[in-house]
Amino acid sequence: MRSQPRWRREQVDALASQFSLNRSTILSLRRHHIKQNNMYLPEEALKLGTREEKLRAANAFESCVARYLDIIGVEYVDEEEQRRR
Repeated sequence: MRSQPRWRREQVDALASQFSLNRSTILSLRRHHIKQNNMYLPEEALKLGTREEKLRAANAFESCVARYLDIIGVEYVDEEEQRRR
C-alpha cells in the first residue's frame, strides 16, 4: 500500500473502520482476494508486499478470526496448540 495514492489508503482505512478491523486485517483479506483472482501468476508478480508485511497481516487476520470465534462461542484449535499436539 506504500505506493498507493493517498485516497486509496484512506479508502482502505475507511473500510477497516467500517468493519471494526485494523488495516493489517483488511490488507490480508485483500491479498487473499488478489491471489485467488490471479492464481496462475507467480506471487512475486502480484507485488503483495514484503514477507514481513504479509506475515504481520496474516497474524492480524488470524487474531481477528480467533476473537470473532471467541465472541460467538465456537471452540477451535489455534496454530500454537496444533503445533504442541
